Amino acid sequence: MKKVNYLLLGSFMALFSCNSSDNIKDDIKIDEQVKEEKVEPLKLGDKYEGGYIFFLDFEGKHGKICAPLSDGDNKLVSQKQAIAEAEKLTLNGFSDWRLPTKDELQIIRNSDEYTVFLFKNSDYLTSETEKDVTDVQFHVLVNMDKENGGSNTSPVDWNREFHYRVVRDF
Repeated sequence: MKKVNYLLLGSFMALFSCNSSDNIKDDIKIDEQVKEEKVEPLKLGDKYEGGYIFFLDFEGKHGKICAPLSDGDNKLVSQKQAIAEAEKLTLNGFSDWRLPTKDELQIIRNSDEYTVFLFKNSDYLTSETEKDVTDVQFHVLVNMDKENGGSNTSPVDWNREFHYRVVRDF
């Protein structure tokens, strides 16, 4: 009986030790994979998901991207045309582009990474319009001149043309 118990105990220990060393080897392989998959943290101005990052949340996992130089920089279009083009646009594999808000364009213009965005020193359309006290509607524009730019409005003339650039969230 003792021989059978020792034999069973020995077999169990051999089995357990084999599994333990295999697990250790698996753990080492997993650790090596994790080391290989480490990614540098995202930062403002990085090229990422179809454009350049101009805003990041505190965790650095979500933010906003500005498209690189595009058709909207090289031609003038109405706000309606710019919105329609943005809705149809697929750029660098992404199709969720849109016109930026006034605040988004101002963040880009005021950023230290401004030079990567290659804006013209001109007025750019936003997705916004405003009404004054007399109920007249205005386009909301942002002048992208780094030194002298600002936001302004222009009375809505749906045929008046401006530059535009698209952005997307990630």
